[in-house]
Amino acid sequence: RKLGNRLVSVDLEERLDAAPAELAAFNPHLKKSGSEISFSLNEQQTPVDLLERIRGLGLNPLDMETRPPNLEDVFLRLTGKKGGGNAD
Repeated sequence: RKLGNRLVSVDLEERLDAAPAELAAFNPHLKKSGSEISFSLNEQQTPVDLLERIRGLGLNPLDMETRPPNLEDVFLRLTGKKGGGNAD
């Protein structure tokens, strides 16, 4: 069983107030800047699919970074809590 999805971060030319509803299938998270959105792609979704959808909305991607999930990403997905506490 695969626990983590590929993570994609996209920098946009535009500043947004909210992630477009049309991107909901890609699990968007709009960063505070309003011009960066991170996504969690499932096994059937590709970065190319995501970029096509973004461009189809009339948005202009400037940069994109992809990476596999790290242990903290998997922990957050499983528990919904941020790790990093000190063990005594």
